[in-house]
Amino acid sequence: MVLRVSVDKPRRFLAFLAVAAGLAGGLPTPATAHELLVFPRAEVLHTDARAGEPESNEWKVGASVFYTSDWRQLRALVELSLVYTHAPDDIEREKEFERAQLGWQFDPNNTVWVGRYHTPIGYWNTAHHHGAHLQTSISRPRIHEFEDEGGILPVHFFGLLLSGIQSSRDGALSYDVGAASGPTLTDGALEPVKVLAPQRFGKASFVGRLAWRPDVGAESEFGGFGAHSRIPVADVPADEIGQTIGGGYVNLDLSPWRLVGEAFWVRNAFRSTGQASSFVAGLVEVEFRASSSWVLFARHEAIGARWRDAYLDRFPDFPKARTVAGVRYDITHHQAVTFEVANHKRRDDVRYLQTALQWSTALP
Repeated sequence: MVLRVSVDKPRRFLAFLAVAAGLAGGLPTPATAHELLVFPRAEVLHTDARAGEPESNEWKVGASVFYTSDWRQLRALVELSLVYTHAPDDIEREKEFERAQLGWQFDPNNTVWVGRYHTPIGYWNTAHHHGAHLQTSISRPRIHEFEDEGGILPVHFFGLLLSGIQSSRDGALSYDVGAASGPTLTDGALEPVKVLAPQRFGKASFVGRLAWRPDVGAESEFGGFGAHSRIPVADVPADEIGQTIGGGYVNLDLSPWRLVGEAFWVRNAFRSTGQASSFVAGLVEVEFRASSSWVLFARHEAIGARWRDAYLDRFPDFPKARTVAGVRYDITHHQAVTFEVANHKRRDDVRYLQTALQWSTALP
């Protein structure tokens, strides 16, 4: 797992992220290490009117509490998300353990984990967690959206994950292999296994990823991944979706530029009807650090699918294409303000615009 932060963050912050990366990805870590970070944020989102729906404003205040511990060969990683959302027709208070993992380090380069973890599909899902301050943009790519936010892929598994890395003069090869319980499809949304709430386990799911870094000390990375999940459909008890995912990604750090590209192929097969369909999806994000405080960014996301897709039809708000642009200003090493504009095009060709403003920080 890679947690990314700007190069101008404090040394203590970088040291924590190095420990966290070691805990999640099998990198060497000190004999004993404990760290707690809190990532508060506040944001407002304006959505233009679309397809008979009026324009709306949504306010959100939240914090991600991130804790890691390393004692001899025993590892622990916990992430708690607290969010208060005020929407035009609803007020929601959410508290959920997004990740809760216990690990055992066989040697300095290989660790086995058990618990709820972020699935290593693509780059973004493990490079950025729920701490908004660590990512440049306000929004996540929709292909990596969290399940409770309308995501269409399993971004959380509950089970086993083996992670490791092998380094040499030529670079570093890292791997992740997981076998776990996947999500269920309930009321038009994927529902992963929860940590404390009454648990609803899914069926057996598997995931794997290989990544190559030409320079161990740099952030440029190339990778490929694959996953297979059996997803029960709650509203049709006898039904089940066999979902297969494959793809690759690249993260190029060309300071002051950064380029991230990801490509997905997804196949969904319904057991009850025998129907199967596939779609492809991709994204490209470009960032430019204009100075120590200002970062400009833009991202384009697109999906290629049939007009009628039995799986995607269950997620009517998922966009066919989305273009995001914005600017981030680092007020201090620990605080930032970000403005973002996103142009959406749904699969039914409905278009609408969203604008967002966010303040984020990292404590201590």
